[in-house]
Amino acid sequence: MKRTISPFFVSLIFLTIGVTILTGCVSNKNGEDKSVTKTEVGITGDWIIESILNQGTENPTPSQVNTTFSADSTGKDSYTVFGCAGVNDYNGTATLNENIISFSNIATTMKAGDPTAEEYERLYFNILNNASLIDFSANGNGLIIQDETGKNAILMKRLVLSDTKWILSAYNDGNSILTLPDSKLTLEFNSENGISGFTGINYLTGIYEVDYANRKLSLSNIGSTRMASPSETETVMEQKFLNLLGECTKYHSTGSVLRLMNNDGTLLLEFIKK
Repeated sequence: MKRTISPFFVSLIFLTIGVTILTGCVSNKNGEDKSVTKTEVGITGDWIIESILNQGTENPTPSQVNTTFSADSTGKDSYTVFGCAGVNDYNGTATLNENIISFSNIATTMKAGDPTAEEYERLYFNILNNASLIDFSANGNGLIIQDETGKNAILMKRLVLSDTKWILSAYNDGNSILTLPDSKLTLEFNSENGISGFTGINYLTGIYEVDYANRKLSLSNIGSTRMASPSETETVMEQKFLNLLGECTKYHSTGSVLRLMNNDGTLLLEFIKK
């Protein structure tokens, strides 16, 4: 039987998170509108923690702390969950029946970190391990997990690509992942489902289609200016960058890192937040 979540928390999630996916439309050659952004109301996808309620007191996530939650479906009502709790990475499993949730097998790395981040991580794991109820905002972009007392809760918002800017930090050369410590290559996602960026020589544009719940991403109509480069190395890197963008079908975001992958889940491009 579905249990009730306090109206206070339902209101709080709207007031605190208040995130709206801006769904853009483009016209195809037949003049039909094609929705290019899809969000489902569900636990799957990537989320970032905005605040934690501890014994009735709200604790906004400190600016230097990046706490994330991701979930993938593994079957009916079952999920794998993973993320960064603030200092350490974690993974585990979850079961969900209507709005009743249970986490188990939570394992973490054992790194030490900033005391503020460690304390926030402690609060996060305490609530996660004792969570029993879950609810969503109407548009599916806000998520709240709480215990039965209603005094301890985690408030999250969905990580979206719209209005984000990224700098390329690594790429797949076909044999291994190569890092780019001084990269100038960029990629931006706007709120109207357009992409833009810098290839190191030219400026690119295109369209993105994203399914946030399933982390599916399609980049199409990619074009660029046609300025020549005196450097063969830059020319080769530019073409590699454009080719890899065209192969991307999946992604994963932590808010500070964006990874673009192909159908097999092979990492193609990795970016850091600009």
